Amino acid sequence: MRAMSARLLAGLAMALLCACALQPSAPLPPVETLFADAGFGPPTQRVSADEVLALSPPMRQYLAEQIMPRLRRQTGRDALLEALYTRSELQLRYDADTTRTAAEAFDARAGNCLSLVLMTAAFAEEMGLPYRFQTVQVGENWGREGNLVMFMGHVNIALGRQPGSLRLADLLEDNLVVDFLPTADLRHQFTMPIDKARVQALYMNNRSAEALAQGQIDNAYWWARGAVAHDPRLGIALNTLGVIYLRHGRLAEADAALRRAMAVEPDSRHAMSNLVQVLERSGQTEEAQAVSQRLRRLQAATAYGQFELGQAAMRQGLHGEARAHFERALRMDRDQHEFHFALAQALVAQGDYEAGARELAAAQEHTGNQLLKQAYAGKLQRLRQQLVH
Repeated sequence: MRAMSARLLAGLAMALLCACALQPSAPLPPVETLFADAGFGPPTQRVSADEVLALSPPMRQYLAEQIMPRLRRQTGRDALLEALYTRSELQLRYDADTTRTAAEAFDARAGNCLSLVLMTAAFAEEMGLPYRFQTVQVGENWGREGNLVMFMGHVNIALGRQPGSLRLADLLEDNLVVDFLPTADLRHQFTMPIDKARVQALYMNNRSAEALAQGQIDNAYWWARGAVAHDPRLGIALNTLGVIYLRHGRLAEADAALRRAMAVEPDSRHAMSNLVQVLERSGQTEEAQAVSQRLRRLQAATAYGQFELGQAAMRQGLHGEARAHFERALRMDRDQHEFHFALAQALVAQGDYEAGARELAAAQEHTGNQLLKQAYAGKLQRLRQQLVH
């Protein structure tokens, strides 16, 4: 069962924070002090977590007609999973563009990872099946929407056996993990249980990030506000709120939200990166430099961090240094097309056109976006023409 990582925005990096100026043990002010409702227009869509796991009438009908009759010969868990994901009638497909409620995913017959987990949980709850939401460490996964870089986490769901069952098959079963990341090795995943409130907040944070990527800053604010109010210790939602304030030019509010994010997640590179922007734009150069130094130490340990360092070196014209960073990033993660493209740029800047062409070809191979494939193909053709001449 496949679905790329759920769009849980583990960070929005436009550049984000440090808790250096905060004592982690200091009491935090009420979360309501972070909100600036008067600065944003009303949302154009309903902002609520109440309906995230609600069953719709069509879902109840599907449960009664397609799932429950199977209980005569199957366990509840097997009946649910077969009816949702192996029967041809439903034909669910993965769709990363929009985070949907359980009912919306069922109606659309599509959803991202979080949406499909929500739909599974909604049916399980109605059937009385025990279940547990889990966050999963699957390495850093990120994507780009315009000039937003979005870091994505992953969730799955563990289904238990039917309580009170006397069937031997049920009694021998333990929790079964249902994951929508097909390449994941479930035996080596590190998971952490999370409660329903956090899952609802993650849903709202996703909706905020999607609205922000579409330029709907008012909607983005209300979704992020809802996520923070629902789960005040969700660092990614605090980070998203800080990015919205930064985009809106509200530097004081951005500073407060990002520092709060670092108070709950002290090593959040994404929050640090955004705070650097806030500090630079507000003239706090000395602190910005201190945060940047700490950020560089954290960046060195991750593939995307090396990519960021390489981009910074390219902007300064340090092509050899940039090349070294991009090569380190690729040693950590060879599947990111942007890493290959960045290395190609550094190589061409150094005059190594043949190696640059190889990296451009690798970038074309590793992207699933057809427009990007065409763009890389065009760049590769022009580079090869230079090699001929």
